[in-house]
Amino acid sequence: MTCPDCPSSIPTDSSNHQVLEAATESLAKYNNENTSKQYSLFKVTRASSQWVVGPSYFVEYLIKESPCTKSQASSCSLQSSDSVPVGLCKGSLTRTHWEKFVS
Repeated sequence: MTCPDCPSSIPTDSSNHQVLEAATESLAKYNNENTSKQYSLFKVTRASSQWVVGPSYFVEYLIKESPCTKSQASSCSLQSSDSVPVGLCKGSLTRTHWEKFVS
């Protein structure tokens, strides 16, 4: 039996723009609020979606440290793609007709 209100697993590949948006928005919030170091998205490892008050996307993703500081964020290039991930993060993105909620 399927739970109609439970989150459903969805593909984590780079062609799924909702998953990528949820991960990048969540990481941007973290970078803006919590640290002087900046981190970049390495890989989305798990994703699910659910209808709450609008579409909601839940993601788990790996991050890697960027050589950039907050003041350099807009003009800094990221480390090579072969750098080692440094953390596992969880985040979500929920949209309503009026707002967007990111965690």
